[in-house]
Amino acid sequence: MIPVLHLGSGKDFGELALKIDKTNPTKIAARAATVVCLTDCKFATMRKQDYQSILDKIDQKNFEKLVSFFKNVPFM
Repeated sequence: MIPVLHLGSGKDFGELALKIDKTNPTKIAARAATVVCLTDCKFATMRKQDYQSILDKIDQKNFEKLVSFFKNVPFM
């Protein structure tokens, strides 16, 4: 395993498994990474339905902002 990111307090992970694949809503996303805790941790969990009705909307807005930003970056 190669460490690629260190998440601090209050950070989240695992959202890929909660997203809907618009082409196949029953499909479960493959794992993209393995999380290893280096210290004692406490976790909160969220049901897929709750994520999709609340946080997915926020993720989509952030994604749209990012796409809009890159559309306005001039290419040389």
